[in-house]
Amino acid sequence: MHKTFNLSFLYWLITLSCLTSCNSHSKTNESWKFEDGYIPNSVSAIKVAEIVWLNVYGSEINDEKPFIAKLKDGKVWIVVGTFNGGKHAKGGVAYIEIQKSDGKILKVIHGK
Repeated sequence: MHKTFNLSFLYWLITLSCLTSCNSHSKTNESWKFEDGYIPNSVSAIKVAEIVWLNVYGSEINDEKPFIAKLKDGKVWIVVGTFNGGKHAKGGVAYIEIQKSDGKILKVIHGK
């Protein structure tokens, strides 16, 4: 009986420890929220856009520099490439929407 009591006590101690650890971890994550969001400015938005576009479109995306970022409704960064073709050139530009608060990519397209 004494052994059973010790094992039961040990089980509950480990469970309590895990629950306490999990609870404190969730509180710690809240401290990672930045007042201005994870993407606070146009420079950050352009850097994120470049990384995504390089993975999607390859190094040809660099032909669309300079990239331009504008904040829509204080919540979403819209970053677009620049069309650098001549007057007879055809094609569009890269476009991306990035959520300011958490950096979530909302849309990635390329015009024709």
